[in-house]
Amino acid sequence: MGEGRPGRAEVVREGDSLDIRAEGPGILVVTEGWDLGWSGEVDGARASIVRVNEAEMGLALGPGTHRVVLSYRSPGLLVGLLFAAAAALGLGLAVARGSPEARG
Repeated sequence: MGEGRPGRAEVVREGDSLDIRAEGPGILVVTEGWDLGWSGEVDGARASIVRVNEAEMGLALGPGTHRVVLSYRSPGLLVGLLFAAAAALGLGLAVARGSPEARG
């Protein structure tokens, strides 16, 4: 079995996403917690994120220096927003119609 050597990685920007410059070949391990909401790109192409060490994220890198961008979007956020909007609309309609007891 070949011996691996640690590569170099640098987080360039944090915020809505992680922008990382990293050397390959190998697996880039990011100590951010793994979750289904994460998506990744390597050099502008969509890349699969795998769970490593039971709780962290990893991406496979080929030889050379790469730009890795990791973005997070809460799973179910859009569905939750749609349900909240429907509930607000229903409540608004009920208030606009008024309750039968208030009419008379």
